[in-house]
Amino acid sequence: MDISLAMKNQILVDDIDLLHFTQNKLKQWLVSNFVNILCDHKIYIETVSITPHENIDSNLLYTLEASNENKTYLMEFGELNASDVPSLTKGKLERLFIVNMNEDFDYVTLLKKANAMRYNVSVINNTQTLLLF
Repeated sequence: MDISLAMKNQILVDDIDLLHFTQNKLKQWLVSNFVNILCDHKIYIETVSITPHENIDSNLLYTLEASNENKTYLMEFGELNASDVPSLTKGKLERLFIVNMNEDFDYVTLLKKANAMRYNVSVINNTQTLLLF
């Protein structure tokens, strides 16, 4: 199951501009959609939590965790600056990062340095957005 791909698709289908959500609304949206994606795959959970990480290069990063009696599901979500993309590596966890691309930055170089992560470039509510998953 590819939770990060499903989450990315939900953002694009619903034209959701997560960069302009308050932190509280963002957490609510992330938890709700994480649970919905698991339910769509007939995975029913008993507990869910979202944990913020402090001082991660002044970027926003959350870990979502859902579990039932059989298994625990984890996913990371973060808002990054374009300058942080080259240092990302493909991890073992499900991950989804969103980057505001309205900054002056060499997009071609940025995408080449995405370190084999899958990505999608889109305009969401007039914001050029890079989704890495």
